[in-house]
Amino acid sequence: MRVTIWVTEHEFSQRIASSLKLGFKDDGIVATPIHFSDESIHATDVHIGYGILRGMDAVYRRIETANKHWFNIDLGYFGAGHFDGQYRIAYKSTQNKYDPAIQSDTCPEISPWKTGGEFALICPPTESAAGFFNVDETQWLNDAQAHAKQLGLTAKIRRKGDPENLDDAFASAGAVITFNSSVGWKALQLGIPTFSDVTHSTLGSWHGDVNTIDGLKQLSRESLFRFMCANQLSLLDIQQGKLLPILKRFIPQA
Repeated sequence: MRVTIWVTEHEFSQRIASSLKLGFKDDGIVATPIHFSDESIHATDVHIGYGILRGMDAVYRRIETANKHWFNIDLGYFGAGHFDGQYRIAYKSTQNKYDPAIQSDTCPEISPWKTGGEFALICPPTESAAGFFNVDETQWLNDAQAHAKQLGLTAKIRRKGDPENLDDAFASAGAVITFNSSVGWKALQLGIPTFSDVTHSTLGSWHGDVNTIDGLKQLSRESLFRFMCANQLSLLDIQQGKLLPILKRFIPQA
């Protein structure tokens, strides 16, 4: 499989690109999005890069327009951390859609379901996520607050970078509503009922149209978390070529 690896000037992108290059050996072609061209996009049918910032959002859009396959790498669902932690790999988005047929042998510890709580913690999309997915934040917030009311909870908005300790916020939360923030699966792991965007988040694609706390508690968090673990790797795993089987799940003919 010949792959174009996109790399920006950021250290994270460069370190990840180096690991990808080792994993793909001679099949990896390094490109720089600042100087991207149609020639570099058409060099291969498969493209991969880190994050959606520093020009990567524009690169992905051009690749999509060219009808090519692309993958996004970002911090992992569980055990995340630069550069000794896990990184998630998603096809044509920042998170994969849940597939119960894909399950890892490992699963993080899961707390019992929480009962009670004073409010629904609402985490709007970041500016970059809203721009990338073309989300109207005002409308999203209105819908999230209406959902909180349906759940019988008061809405409490928490944006990325909020100074309040997240564990303190979780302590009083009866539910969490996010766009596709990592706060969502952290809360769900702690037993807090959590709802996310059905189209653009792994968690949301798992619960689908279920929008009640009782309905959510009927679903298998273990299956979701095993799926998430099956779609993440360490940099060492990537260097050893273990990314290829994940890519081939989505493009088996490659």
